[in-house]
Amino acid sequence: IRAAKDERPIIRLARPLRFRPTHVLGTTAAEQDLFDAVIDRITVRLEGLYFTRAAGFPAGSPLVARAAVHSLELVECTLDPGGFAPLSGGRAAIRDACSLEEPYGFDPPTEVAFDQTPEVHLRRSIAGPLRLDAGYTLFIEDSIVDAGAGVNDDPTNAIAIGGATMPVAGWGPPTRVSGVTVLGRTRVRTLSGRGGVFVHLLEVLNNQVGCIKLSYFSDEANRLPQNHGCVSAPDARLRFVDEWFGLPAYGQIARSSDFRILERGPADDMMGAFGFLLEAHRWHNLNIRFREFMPLGIRPLLVPVT
Repeated sequence: IRAAKDERPIIRLARPLRFRPTHVLGTTAAEQDLFDAVIDRITVRLEGLYFTRAAGFPAGSPLVARAAVHSLELVECTLDPGGFAPLSGGRAAIRDACSLEEPYGFDPPTEVAFDQTPEVHLRRSIAGPLRLDAGYTLFIEDSIVDAGAGVNDDPTNAIAIGGATMPVAGWGPPTRVSGVTVLGRTRVRTLSGRGGVFVHLLEVLNNQVGCIKLSYFSDEANRLPQNHGCVSAPDARLRFVDEWFGLPAYGQIARSSDFRILERGPADDMMGAFGFLLEAHRWHNLNIRFREFMPLGIRPLLVPVT
């Protein structure tokens, strides 16, 4: 399902999204082979859509509650994370984007026939907490995962990426990232990738595999795999322009942050979800042009807005 060009449709869900094959368990070996071949290719792709909750949506339920397919891809989507500033004041509650448990929602006789390890892909999207058990694989690219815990917020109960069955004590799936901003804690079985901004505690169960490059970590008791070219607080200062969903500069790293966060991420540009925009390159190029073409003795004052 893809949005039309220059459109941003809002889909108000009456209940959580659930995906599964129509047929899983065959009656003969030949039929089972046919079903398996089809399931191996089942991909659900949602592009350019805004998912939120309609009136009557079950309280406490995630937007995506089942993904018993080979691959679920969310591209340039918003899975309404909540956490915005309502007109009544304060801050709205954070709401889960996904809660995907094993054994994928099948009845016991059928679950044996479903031998996939479902992949969940989040690409250039915004989402609330992602809760997936270890039987899934998670890929995040140029996205924000928001559990409502900014730089100076208490992250104790803010699990942004973790397990579904036991979010606090359990572990999330093997994960690979390429440009991600995580506003909350992360607990996963394995982790590799680059360009991450992990605002709070990052814990990797098997830290003997994988490598994280050119990323930012908090000054909490992280459990990290091998890492290269990374920076950590308090040595590296991190500040956001806005940390609440719905504000104009939501998730954007402020110019007052450490220059290594702004300019030493992948491709010598910004770490986090907006690194693909190459803002550091644009900023430097703009300053060079001003120095070349401004009249002698005049210096411009550049004020970034969003």
